[in-house]
Amino acid sequence: MKSALFFTTCLVLAVPLFVSAQVTITCPDGSTVQLPEVCPPTTAPGDPAEPTAFDGFENPLKDIGSWPEFIEAALRIVVLIGIPLGTVFIIWAGLTFVTAAGSEEKIKQARGAFTWAVIGMALVLGAWGLSLVIENTIQTLQ
Repeated sequence: MKSALFFTTCLVLAVPLFVSAQVTITCPDGSTVQLPEVCPPTTAPGDPAEPTAFDGFENPLKDIGSWPEFIEAALRIVVLIGIPLGTVFIIWAGLTFVTAAGSEEKIKQARGAFTWAVIGMALVLGAWGLSLVIENTIQTLQ
């Protein structure tokens, strides 16, 4: 079993060393480049740059114009990651309870995992709720 796990790990780590894919893209001006090169700019110097699909990444914060909106977006991401992660830890703690077979050490480990998962989820939801209360209070005062 250990040798199969070792072989699989080595295979997963070694495959990217032997695989090199070359991707050629066509730029808006008709020229072609191989990734990771970027397309040449399509505007003359001094002209405002028109974004194209090949100019890079789109700004994920383009719709955020203030600190409260940024905090709300950050907390939304924390909630979207924290709640499923907490659920996984609660399920893991339950499985540890079931497979403990009377072992005090495993029961103690499962109880601790369950407790910390619930505390983590409570903190995530509490931070989200507190931010909503503060936001609504500020909007009411304005």
